[in-house]
Amino acid sequence: MPTQPNKAPTEQELEILRHTLGLKRGDVAYRNHFCADEGHDDMPILQSLETKGLMKRRSDPLAPGFVFWATAQGIEAARATGASRE
Repeated sequence: MPTQPNKAPTEQELEILRHTLGLKRGDVAYRNHFCADEGHDDMPILQSLETKGLMKRRSDPLAPGFVFWATAQGIEAARATGASRE
């Protein structure tokens, strides 16, 4: 999938990145994965993050769907904006 690394992430995309990293609980990332299948509500956002080079994915070996993870650029973007307001 071609990337568009110069596109800034939206607030929704940043929320997904923070969730992927576990930053909703504080400022220390304790994980780096997000499992989703084609019908998942967040799939369009995950695909956009992948296009922007902020996430990557592979097939989930344990379930139908994919495992997404934040790239170094995605981690940097999530940390730069702080923890979630939730």
